[in-house]
Amino acid sequence: MPGTRPLKAIICDSDAWALRALEPIVTGAGFDIVGEAAHAVDAIRLTGYLRPTLILISHEQHGMSGLEAIPELRQGDDAPEVILLALDPTGRDAAKEAGAFELAVKGEAAMLERVLKEARDLLETGERRKSTDRRTEPNRRAKQDWSKVTYERRTGDDRRTGLRREHDVTSTARDILLRRQPPTGQRDHA
Repeated sequence: MPGTRPLKAIICDSDAWALRALEPIVTGAGFDIVGEAAHAVDAIRLTGYLRPTLILISHEQHGMSGLEAIPELRQGDDAPEVILLALDPTGRDAAKEAGAFELAVKGEAAMLERVLKEARDLLETGERRKSTDRRTEPNRRAKQDWSKVTYERRTGDDRRTGLRREHDVTSTARDILLRRQPPTGQRDHA
């Protein structure tokens, strides 16, 4: 159940300066740092007995990379969320495929703070919300354009993708096929 486990974090980076720079950001986001590791193998070992809710791990490591460690870190019941720290954002898709919560770029504190907030929200509520999510706004229903919603419901068109929903397309095709055609020999003579 979300919110029952304390917000504990392990940080892993082979650079001691990077570890020191991560500490105030992680604690400022509401996590208690329960362990530090210099290598991915050490982070995996610590995860087994410290049972953190979050792991921040650097991709660039000696031996096993952070990306390679993600599947092992995510094993078991109550698996922690993993944030991969990398020098550039090009590996975001690979990180997500491996099971990472998100990829944050090293040196971009604002990005890391945003990702940590999203991770905390997920761990506390069980629901992932992004900072750009409309649900975070207090007056979210007033900003909804209901004319678009009713148009999409009425016609089956999805304006964002230009596609029609499958259900509406099949029901429209069925209606066309089921229309009664007049018998060929009985035409109106006007």
